[in-house]
Amino acid sequence: MNSLERVTATVQGDRVDRRAVAPLLSLYGSKLSSCSPETYFSDSNAYITGQCGVYETFTPDIIFGPFCFAKEGLPFGSEIEYYPHMPPNLKHPGILDADDLESCRVETLLHHPVVTYIEESISGLLKHLGDKVPVAPIMLSPVDMPVMMLGMEKWLHTFLFEIHKTRQILDLTIPYFVQRCNRLFDMGAPFIVVSGIFVNPGVLTRNMVELSARPFIHTAFSQLQGPVILHSGGKKMVPFLDVLNTLPQVAGFVVSSGEDMCQARTR
Repeated sequence: MNSLERVTATVQGDRVDRRAVAPLLSLYGSKLSSCSPETYFSDSNAYITGQCGVYETFTPDIIFGPFCFAKEGLPFGSEIEYYPHMPPNLKHPGILDADDLESCRVETLLHHPVVTYIEESISGLLKHLGDKVPVAPIMLSPVDMPVMMLGMEKWLHTFLFEIHKTRQILDLTIPYFVQRCNRLFDMGAPFIVVSGIFVNPGVLTRNMVELSARPFIHTAFSQLQGPVILHSGGKKMVPFLDVLNTLPQVAGFVVSSGEDMCQARTR
C-alpha cells in the first residue's frame, strides 16, 4: 500500500497495512531547502522544493500545503511580522470594523498573491507527489478567517453582540472560502484540512456553537465539491463533536492530543 491508498482506505473505514502517520512538517521544508521562512511562505517553488525534501526525508502519509494562517490576513490589509525560525504572525489587523469590508470583493481577493502562492504550491506538489501521497491544502474556516482580518478580540465581540455585522463579515468569508476550496478540489486535492479553532469551549458555549456558528459552517460546507477534515488546531473539540459530526462533507476530525479518544469516538 502506498500513502494515497492507505489514507483513502482509512477514511473509508477499510483495512490498511498499517496506521497512517501524518506529522505536520510544513516548516521543516524551510530548513531542508535552506531558505528563510519569509521566502518559503512567499515563493511557491521554494515551498514545493521544501516539501519534496520533507517527503524524501520522512516519507509521511500526507503532505500538507502551506500552514501560514497569518498571511490569510494580507488580502484584507493586515500586517504580519516574519521571524527567522517560525512562520510569520499577525502584527496588525487590517479591518477595524465590518463596514470597512464594503470595498472588498471575492473576485479581487481571489487574485491576491497569497492565494496565488497557495494554489501554485498545491498544484506543484500534486504534480510532483500526488500519485504517491495525498496532498492536503490547509484552510481557515469561514468563522476562523475573521480573526486574521479583525483580530480575535474584535471578532469575538462582533460575533457575540453584533449579529448584523457578523452576517456582513461572513457574507464575504463564506463565498471566499467556498470558491478557494473548490478551486483546490478542481486542481486535484483529495481533501482539505479546515481549521475548527473558533468552535471550542474555551471561546464559545455549546449553545453558541449549535445555534450561531454551526449554521454558518453548514452553509459553507454544503457548497464544497470535496471532503474536509475539521482540525481542532490544538484546542478542545470533543465536547462539540456531536454538534459538528453531521456537517456536510466532513470526512473526519483531528482532535487535540490531550482529549479522550474513546469519548471522541462515542460522540
